[in-house]
Amino acid sequence: MSSIRHNSPSHLSNLATIVLSLSIFMPNFALPKTLDSDIEALRSLKNGIDPYSIPPTTFLDTWDFSVDPCENTGSHFVGILCDIPSGNTSQRIVALDLNSMGYDGFLSPSIGSLTELTFLDLSKNRFRGPLPESFTRLTKITTLSLSENIFTGYIPSEITNLRWLQYLDLSKNNFIGTLPPTFVDLRQLTHVDVSYNLFFSNLPDLDALWQLTSLALDHNHFEGGLPRLPSNLRTLSLNNNLLSGRLPPTMRLPHLEALDLSNNQFTGTIGWGLLLLPSIRRINLSFNLFTSIEVFNATNMTTTLEELDASHNRIQMHLPLGLATIESMLSIHLEGNSFVGRIPPEYGARAMNSWRQLFLNDNYLEGSVPSEFKNLQREKLNGSLASNCLVCRNGHYLCEGRQRPSSECHRHG
Repeated sequence: MSSIRHNSPSHLSNLATIVLSLSIFMPNFALPKTLDSDIEALRSLKNGIDPYSIPPTTFLDTWDFSVDPCENTGSHFVGILCDIPSGNTSQRIVALDLNSMGYDGFLSPSIGSLTELTFLDLSKNRFRGPLPESFTRLTKITTLSLSENIFTGYIPSEITNLRWLQYLDLSKNNFIGTLPPTFVDLRQLTHVDVSYNLFFSNLPDLDALWQLTSLALDHNHFEGGLPRLPSNLRTLSLNNNLLSGRLPPTMRLPHLEALDLSNNQFTGTIGWGLLLLPSIRRINLSFNLFTSIEVFNATNMTTTLEELDASHNRIQMHLPLGLATIESMLSIHLEGNSFVGRIPPEYGARAMNSWRQLFLNDNYLEGSVPSEFKNLQREKLNGSLASNCLVCRNGHYLCEGRQRPSSECHRHG
């Protein structure tokens, strides 16, 4: 199972489209001119970028300061959107979208002068260095995407000044330090992605972010146990960190659909309550230190779980019969553990009828393979039974890769 990844939500791409469309097609009525400080902020922003990294016909290439930015939004100043705030005599820039063209440079501190900005997308460029302190003056911003740049430094505790922030994407940069404790004061947040950075230390409890539906903290160096989480979460990615400890026996996440805790150091039991979360579809717990999995009979129970990956742990037990009673299940990865005993015939029946993936290789399973497996075709079920202690028919695709030598099987038994 691949780790859960998150693309930008549709509202981000839609807003970027609106910015571009209005920049090109907005009619040129007699409107107040752009506030001088906003013009200087744009000028400073462009001057902070290597001109050799600005290809012709890109957004920044259209910024011609011989004309007024908000009065000339046809072929000039593509990527900005202006408005006239209530009681203001000048136009202000409310949205800024630099198309993802690899612009190379530093973000000017004058960005903080754009105090009416609600939308900022600088993603997929090569901005480097720390965020200027003036950044926290963008108190009206709701959408902020700085992903896939080379930003460094810490997230300032004053980030709470951005109290209307709903969408935050800082992924794929070089930010360091911790998530400041004040981070949980951003109560409007619905989407947070700070994956692929250099954050470390323990995670603060995040349950106060009650509107948050998508949280990606993966590929960092976070430590400690699992924090308290917002109950409205739908996707949670904490994979590839240094998190440890036991998972709580119950998790109050009624809307969670996808969970990825892979490549950490979690221990103990994978609880039945996790597998029965009311909306869960995909769970990835691979490459941890779990030692058992708790599964009961789910017959006649309403289940939503389709994919379970508990591979490459330290689970030493018989294959849980209860997995075959989860009616919604399609994919099971249990390879790279120390499962023992025979493969239940119920596994064979489910493999014939509904399962699409079953990987049991690299365990210590023994005995004959259930007869149902012998009639399976690769197109029906993708999987492997290799590197066990099974009596497996030569030439069958599930047995490709051979079994363990008998000496290794006896020693483990």
